[in-house]
Amino acid sequence: NHTVLVSRSGGERVIADSGSPIRDSEGKVIGVVLVFRDITERRLAEEALKRVSRQNELILDAAGEGIFGLDLNGNHTFVNPAAAKMLGYEPDELIGKHSHSTWHHTKTDGTPYPEQECPIYSAFKDSAVHHREDEVFWKKDHTSFNVTYTSTPIIDNEKLVGAVVTFRDITEHRLAEEALRKSEEEYRSLFEESKDVVFISTPEGRFIDINKAGVELFGYSSKKELIEADIEKNLYVHLGYRKELLKILDEQGYVKDYELLMKNIKGDILIVLETATAFRDETGCLTLYRGILRNITHQRKLEQQLMQAQKMEAVGQLAGGIAHDFNNFLTAIIGYGSMLQMGMEKDNPLTPHVQQILSSAERAANLTKQLLIFSRQQIIDPRPVRINEIIFAIEKLLSRLIGEDIELKLTLSPGNPTIRADICQIEQVLMNLATNARDAMPNGGKLMIKTESVVMDDKFMMTCGCGKEGQYVVVTVSDTGEGMDEKTRERIFEPFFTTKEVGKGTGLGLAIIYGIVKQHNGCINVYSEPGEGTSFRIYLPLIEDKVEDRIVSGQPDAIGGTETVLLTEDDSEVRQMVSGLLADFGYTVIEAVDGEDAVEKFREHKDNIHLVILDVIMPKKNGKEAYREVALMKPGIKVIFESGYPADVIRRKGIIEEGVEFISKPFAPSELLKTIRKVLQQ
Repeated sequence: NHTVLVSRSGGERVIADSGSPIRDSEGKVIGVVLVFRDITERRLAEEALKRVSRQNELILDAAGEGIFGLDLNGNHTFVNPAAAKMLGYEPDELIGKHSHSTWHHTKTDGTPYPEQECPIYSAFKDSAVHHREDEVFWKKDHTSFNVTYTSTPIIDNEKLVGAVVTFRDITEHRLAEEALRKSEEEYRSLFEESKDVVFISTPEGRFIDINKAGVELFGYSSKKELIEADIEKNLYVHLGYRKELLKILDEQGYVKDYELLMKNIKGDILIVLETATAFRDETGCLTLYRGILRNITHQRKLEQQLMQAQKMEAVGQLAGGIAHDFNNFLTAIIGYGSMLQMGMEKDNPLTPHVQQILSSAERAANLTKQLLIFSRQQIIDPRPVRINEIIFAIEKLLSRLIGEDIELKLTLSPGNPTIRADICQIEQVLMNLATNARDAMPNGGKLMIKTESVVMDDKFMMTCGCGKEGQYVVVTVSDTGEGMDEKTRERIFEPFFTTKEVGKGTGLGLAIIYGIVKQHNGCINVYSEPGEGTSFRIYLPLIEDKVEDRIVSGQPDAIGGTETVLLTEDDSEVRQMVSGLLADFGYTVIEAVDGEDAVEKFREHKDNIHLVILDVIMPKKNGKEAYREVALMKPGIKVIFESGYPADVIRRKGIIEEGVEFISKPFAPSELLKTIRKVLQQ
């Protein structure tokens, strides 16, 4: 029996008592022997042990990790709820079952897991702790999950009695790791495969990391070499560029499409757009920059080429626009000058002045034609011609043009190659190049013109930078002059670009040459070095067509007549000049100021009018519209169209038809008089 006694101090003591009867000789109970023992301390120890056991049981039950107790045969001696739940069992279902055959029988690859290889049982063999990170346990429903586990031997009085296995389900952890790995792979793939430069750099000016595109852009042999480079000194054109960029990054924390001038390892200029972000630590200290560089060098060059093309197109439109008015002025100047010259005696002291006026007007007319050629508004008249014959024909002219102190040497290919070309324009190309060569050799030298046939294939086209596959004749015009540097060569074909002094060149010569060559489906290159002379190489396609002989018909003398002419001209100066000219040569002239006026005047005098002269471009009604109406009133009426625009431009726009007589301004009086007689006598 256990009895609780209370001491004088109020403390409780637990007493265990036991009694035995006292008997006499006859066996009769005559008394009792009572024995009392104080078991307070033992009772306290037992209760403490129970509390610890219960606490351990609660801990095992509450543990998130799975915990097994195994005997030396590998059978479960205890299973906490977490372990049972993860495996899909009730705890009692596992007690006494063999662990390996229950949940550790198969490897991650699906092959059987031999028990002798199981790390859990190794603890029974070597009494050591065994840990694994990359295995699976199998559930009651035959599915598996990733685990990390530890097998720890249980030692009792230095004797191995079993093992404890603790494990955790790391499926989500594995999925997270896999997602992270894939994310890192994708980031690295984007980083390395990006066509833009992706970089991470330090505030001090070194790359921490940079992708392959960056190594290629800056021309370094390896990423290591580029990482070792000083960004500011080695990659920026000017040191101030990076300082300005860092200032903006420091103030606003990022930049977007910030344009920079950088350079590669060879020193070539690179135009890049930088988008970058500045990163700071928890104290606000700047730690790194991360960003993207986009190379827009080629794009900027294309933009510049587009702007140049637009500028050239604008100049061409301007040239075509001013041609009409400018040629009207020249028509009046040449007309009045010629009329004045025709009325003067040969020994008149003013004759040289008149000749100078006409000469200047002719040069101005040639300049207008050059502008039209440059603008490509003047359509060429190509025909089969022999290139060597063109050069032979102007040899003397070229000799006079370059002067006696420059030797002209021709080296022409055998076979006389044939091309399809406008003879006048090819002559102009040669004369313009000869003029440039003369100016480049102020102290004399040599001018060499050479022709040779070549076959242009893919490789040759790549070297030449132009053209299509096929046979070509190459006309090389070389001089021994001053030559030019690379910057000049790059701009040599730009309109109005000239290295000559003000007043000594229009800057159109080589631009016109370029336009003519392109119109002939050819290409032109220039090779030059300062002090080494210059060579222009012109590639023109060869053809096999037969060359027709050119027949030049004699022109009739400028003579007058007595017919009546309806003169329609909206420019008063030209109208007055032509009217006076025709009157002087015996014609009766009826003047009209525009298309509507021409129709009304014709209606009034149609029976007396023999010829109608119509300006093509006029207000109210153009020449074509006016002619259509007068032709209805008098079918078969003779007509001459005139314009400050070239005939091919007028015909291309459909204003006049093929076969209709046309005279282009500026024209000489004799040319107009001959054309009038030609039309009237048809």
